[in-house]
Amino acid sequence: MKRIIQDIQFRLKNFVNRSRLRLLVIFCAPENSTLLLKSFDAIEDDPAMPDIFLTFGHPFTGSEPYVDHAMASLRQQYNQVSGELVKRGDPPLPALPEEPVGGSLSPEERLLTCIQHIRGIVPRERQVIWLFYPMEINEPHEYLRLIDFIREGIVPLQGVKLIVRDNAEQILLQRLHIYYPEAQFYQPPLEPDKLMKELAGQANDTRTPPEEQAQIHMMLAGLDVSEGRFDQALARNQELLGYFRHSGQRHHQSIVLNNIGDIYYLQNQLVAAQESYEQAILIAVEEKSEPLVIYQSINLGNVLQRQQKFDEALVYYQAAEQLADKNRTLAYQIQALEQIGAVRHQTRRLDEAAAALEKATDLRQKFHFEHGLHGPMSRLLNIYQEMGDAERLEQRLKMYVELARRNSAIAKL
Repeated sequence: MKRIIQDIQFRLKNFVNRSRLRLLVIFCAPENSTLLLKSFDAIEDDPAMPDIFLTFGHPFTGSEPYVDHAMASLRQQYNQVSGELVKRGDPPLPALPEEPVGGSLSPEERLLTCIQHIRGIVPRERQVIWLFYPMEINEPHEYLRLIDFIREGIVPLQGVKLIVRDNAEQILLQRLHIYYPEAQFYQPPLEPDKLMKELAGQANDTRTPPEEQAQIHMMLAGLDVSEGRFDQALARNQELLGYFRHSGQRHHQSIVLNNIGDIYYLQNQLVAAQESYEQAILIAVEEKSEPLVIYQSINLGNVLQRQQKFDEALVYYQAAEQLADKNRTLAYQIQALEQIGAVRHQTRRLDEAAAALEKATDLRQKFHFEHGLHGPMSRLLNIYQEMGDAERLEQRLKMYVELARRNSAIAKL
């Protein structure tokens, strides 16, 4: 594990530290990207690395929604930093460029304008590395156009670099290795078979430090679950729980207990799953870890719902929705709202079910999270039909038909 991470970090640092290099294209499947992204985090957190990393990992469904999401994320981070400066008595950051009304700039131009602005306010001795790492690239030719435009636009900007993920067909490699030979291309050694063999060897190597062994066993347990080896995954997690209890690492205890709950849940052992989730969330609350509380509340709500304990499930879904809203974790907020809608529907509180699903749908549309909207939209249509609300049924049916049309068009590409 350590050798793999060291190799990845060496390649990434080599790119960052060589001033001549401006573009790194990475080919890595989404399911193999966890270690890679953790390596980025480790480099960013390294006090010896003064550079600024700006990461955008939301799905690419088109240039306009991708840039909209990136700009919204950037403005939020920018305003937070500016606010902290003001609290310290320093002047705020110069305002980000106002986006023109009427669409006079293309999405590519809007993003480049922002990149230019950030470069202008960051001290020259610090590089700005823009990491575009969408796990889904649904419009590859638009993605290529966006990356190629930004690549050309940063040529006069000293100290600006791009790290971008390629799609499964390697559309960036096919284009850029011909027209831009200065680009670097990198495929990290994270294929499952190779990684599994390497991890298994290190997990049982007495020379591997205990903390690293524990991390490896957590990853191997996840692989066991994905391949249906539930007994082996459970045994690994129970050993890990003992280790983290002995070493007093309560945050990791909570994670492992949640993982044990997942194993029971996948095997339909709902009482055991509920017990593990309850233990996990109790520790997370005591540790004041709101991110853990959010997703564990949804898990606990799910297992309670499966047991038809609807009132109890609703308590956890509502807590998750409120915390997700507070922490701006949109995916969890949407998930919690949709589960609230499902519970309200099952308990025949149709007005409240519709309200929750309407809010979730509006959030999906506003922030371009339309993937996965089919199921909640179908439930919402059924609710309006059951209510006899012809007006709202017609409004949402038009949206449903348009969504189905777009999905059909994408599938034909």
